[in-house]
Amino acid sequence: MADRVIAELHLLGERDLASIAKATAARAATALGLDASSAAELADATRVLVDAVATKAFDEPSERDIDIAVAQREGAVAVIIDDLGLPFAFHDEADAFEQVLTSGWVDEAHQTSRGVAGNRTELVRHLDHEPHDIRVTADPAEHADAHAAPPVASTAEVIARRMEPGDAEGLARLTWRTYGYSYEYSDCYRPDVWARMVEDGTSQSWVGVTPDGEIVGHMALVLERPDSVVAEWGRGMVDPRYRGHHVLKTLDAMWRASGADQGLYGRYADFVTAHTRSQSVVGGAEQPSTGLLLGFLPPTVTFRRMRMAASPRRQAVAMGYEPLRPHPELVVYPPVVDRAVVRRIYDAHGLPRPFGDAGAEPGSATTGVETQVWRDLGAALLIVHEPGSDLRDAVRARLRSTAAAGIEVVYADLPLAHPGTAAAAETLATSGFHFGGVIPLLRDGSDVLRYQRAPDLDVDTAEIHLLGDMARDLLDYVLARRDAVS
Repeated sequence: MADRVIAELHLLGERDLASIAKATAARAATALGLDASSAAELADATRVLVDAVATKAFDEPSERDIDIAVAQREGAVAVIIDDLGLPFAFHDEADAFEQVLTSGWVDEAHQTSRGVAGNRTELVRHLDHEPHDIRVTADPAEHADAHAAPPVASTAEVIARRMEPGDAEGLARLTWRTYGYSYEYSDCYRPDVWARMVEDGTSQSWVGVTPDGEIVGHMALVLERPDSVVAEWGRGMVDPRYRGHHVLKTLDAMWRASGADQGLYGRYADFVTAHTRSQSVVGGAEQPSTGLLLGFLPPTVTFRRMRMAASPRRQAVAMGYEPLRPHPELVVYPPVVDRAVVRRIYDAHGLPRPFGDAGAEPGSATTGVETQVWRDLGAALLIVHEPGSDLRDAVRARLRSTAAAGIEVVYADLPLAHPGTAAAAETLATSGFHFGGVIPLLRDGSDVLRYQRAPDLDVDTAEIHLLGDMARDLLDYVLARRDAVS
């Protein structure tokens, strides 16, 4: 669902711009459904960021030029701050982005430096409407009973069909029965959010339904943007009573038969490694892997109203990709140290990817990097759109902010079609980043090289269960690279 902007400000000059922005954010956030306390905290975060931009990003007060928008987003309120100031101008000993992250005022914070085009900062506070979140209204016994119940007879009928918006409540209850509070994708607990995703096409979902209408299985393809040429395969789940009925394989077969893959080059997925059930759905042991991300999932995904005992370790995920039709040829620039493993990934998937000169240095342009932070998951993603000569400083500034906010794991996406990516990866390695995986055609017509950084992560390989030799080889490679940069 696209943002619905309800308030816009264009702030100029020497006035107290931060106070004006704070007042507008507070009023608009309240109108969009935040309670008074949450709206006030989002407004305080807005004040801090706008004040930092106004006082540090411009040489002269008369040059100040800042745009503010307050928007409704799926299950949240977002304040979007655009400025034409200097990139990373407020990354100093009083870093405003860091202050916002550590304050707890917002649930998500995203920051993008766009070089001469200025900066964009997004501050997001989630709505908490109890009737729309199944974790608040569901009976805990429903989850326990589903896991304690005997398996349903193998002859029981399960009807596979395309999901409709009206099925969103049934999906939320399936999520509750299957995972209780612990599922990492909160949208599946929110019938209103998932129904909108089905309606606008950003989710293509299929469900398994009993004759009496109960949803007992689900799988989806989720698009990052409406024009994306690859989709994320995921949100696959089966009611504990119906495991062993091959529900996910049936839904996957229906998706293939539906022709819904038209226009997509492929689908990618992150498979949990606590067990191998999800890995077996697409290709199983014969399906080649594209990477392994350590610590991708938190030990326990918590809901703010609940107290839960945390599991001891974060969980790794295995990365997978399935081409759906022939891919266009694309010249890519992997770093020297990773060239062999990247070549193996491409060859295993049959993707035409000649390698360019890995010796190219990052350009002289300012780094364009987008920062996405999810406090509840304890993770952050740096999306490097343009690797510039100041990449090291830009990344270190963000690492300082995420560390102060208690973020345990940071990932970085580099555009493999950019000639400066090989050198940029070497720069990231000096800050402790190492190979994670490859996602073909993920963003802006380019494959993505995903690096990862989790220096203090406790990894027990006995808890990482993988199908196939290639996945196990990638785990060994990731661990070796982690040791090399630590």
